Amino acid sequence: MIDARLAQEKLQEVAQMVDMRFGPGTWKGIVAERARRIQEHKEEMARIKKQKLKEQAEFWEQMKMMLIIVLALLLGGGAMVYVLYMAA
Repeated sequence: MIDARLAQEKLQEVAQMVDMRFGPGTWKGIVAERARRIQEHKEEMARIKKQKLKEQAEFWEQMKMMLIIVLALLLGGGAMVYVLYMAA
């Protein structure tokens, strides 16, 4: 609890020093810019995650289609072998 208060005091001191050195409102601008960048980063991470999930879904859809094609070829080939074997 005390450490949090001390950290808050130090942060207020830094804010005052920045505002005194660079003009009023500079610290608020810095805090707002940081918040904006954090929000943009979160949105980018969410977009990347959504894209990865979409790519995974597409990959598995392609795997299902390949499996269906392979099974169809195997069944068709098996049927042809059976027909040729019975004809002989």
